[in-house]
Amino acid sequence: MKKEIMKLFLLLLIAVLAFAQIATTPAYLPTTDTVVSATTATLKYMHLNNASGSIATVVIKDRSTNCGGGPCSLWGPAPLAASGSAGSIVSWNFNSTPAPGGFTWSSTVASAVVGTIQY
Repeated sequence: MKKEIMKLFLLLLIAVLAFAQIATTPAYLPTTDTVVSATTATLKYMHLNNASGSIATVVIKDRSTNCGGGPCSLWGPAPLAASGSAGSIVSWNFNSTPAPGGFTWSSTVASAVVGTIQY
């Protein structure tokens, strides 16, 4: 009986972990491609806010070699307008986009785009 309960508990734990999601803490995006996840991930949702007075271009890439021997762009490169302008804030639903090998993100302007991503 104990073994059956332990097996059931273990299966329940695996099911819960399979549906678990991770979200990054809001922070400035780096200016070089920086690994957010080093393992295959499923992208859910992203929110970006360009808090600077300059246009900043953001790109999200997987870490595969599926696109001409290198990573595939999952979002962008896309310009975000200067703070206070239309297009300075972007919310994006990835609809469970796969990111083989994990993913990276970057912005062309330092200390400009504050972002969080759920995967």
